[in-house]
Amino acid sequence: MILKPVEETEQDRNRFAQIIMSTTLGKTYYPNEAFLRHEIVNAPIEDERFLLADEETNENIGVLWINRRGAFHSFPFLHVIAIRSEYQGRGYGREAMKLFEELCLEDTTGKKVMRTKAFLLVNCDNSVAIRMYEQFGYNCVGEIKGLFRKRTDERIMMKELRRGIQ
Repeated sequence: MILKPVEETEQDRNRFAQIIMSTTLGKTYYPNEAFLRHEIVNAPIEDERFLLADEETNENIGVLWINRRGAFHSFPFLHVIAIRSEYQGRGYGREAMKLFEELCLEDTTGKKVMRTKAFLLVNCDNSVAIRMYEQFGYNCVGEIKGLFRKRTDERIMMKELRRGIQ
């Protein structure tokens, strides 16, 4: 997998939004692509967005959207990980999670940190994602009923990351 930071051009922001909207996550949480593009443009400057590309074809297969101090203004937060449906089940989500954790162990200046806690939210009904996060060592620290949508509950998960320890 090749990782490409998203350029701040309208074309790349549109591609980023299109990938998210092609997934169940996008359809569940964003009413339409225009709304999502507005969210991308108005995201905090500290947010980092990456297009994920297949190494052989260089085709964009997914996105990673993080904020290294987005949880409680102190800890890394995984905002969105989305893999296009035709590429799911091939290990791209796992590779994106590895990248997220690598990035978590650097501060925003690139300085290495020895340990931190990483956070994410996941739809309580998304058993595939929950299983993957648990396999990575994330634990549920709580559930929030109807956080973003009335009938959609979220699980907040956390993992203590330490340099050199998987």
